[in-house]
Amino acid sequence: MSCSTRYRRRVIFDKVQIREFPLWIGDNPAVAAGPPISLAWNPISEECHNFDLYEAEKLRHGPSRVLLWPAFHRHCKLRQAGFTRETIQKATEQAILIKKQRDETMDRVMAEPIAEAFETFSRHVRSAFNRKGREEERSILLWAAGKTAQTAAGTTSKAA
Repeated sequence: MSCSTRYRRRVIFDKVQIREFPLWIGDNPAVAAGPPISLAWNPISEECHNFDLYEAEKLRHGPSRVLLWPAFHRHCKLRQAGFTRETIQKATEQAILIKKQRDETMDRVMAEPIAEAFETFSRHVRSAFNRKGREEERSILLWAAGKTAQTAAGTTSKAA
C-alpha cells in the first residue's frame, strides 16, 4: 500500500461567514484621483450561510465584479458614511502627496545605478591621475638624485 492511497487528504468547506464593514477614508495612494477608500476595523453585520447554497447562489448571479469605483462615486459613498467635505479633501491631498513622494523615491532608486557608475568612473580617473602624478614626481626625484650624484661624482673626480 503506497503512502498516497493510505492517507487521502481532502478539504471540506461547511459554511461561509460574511461580514459587512463600514466604509472609511483610506490612505492607499493607488487611486488615480479622488479620495482613497478603505474598510473600518469593526464589522456592522455578520451572516453565516451553507457553503453549497452560497456557491449555487453565486453561480446564479454570475461572476463577481471588481470594485473599481470612480472618484466621484467614492466621494459620494464617504459623504453618505458621514465624512465632511473637508476631511475627504484632506485625504485626497494626502494621497496625492504620498503618491508624489513614492514617485520621487522611485526616481532616486532608478537613478542610483547611474550615479554609482559615475562615482566609480570618477574614482578610477582620479586614481589614474594620482598614479601618473606620483610616477612623474618619482621620476623628477630620481632625476634630481641622479644629477646630485653626478655632480657629487664630478667634484670628487676633479678633486682626485
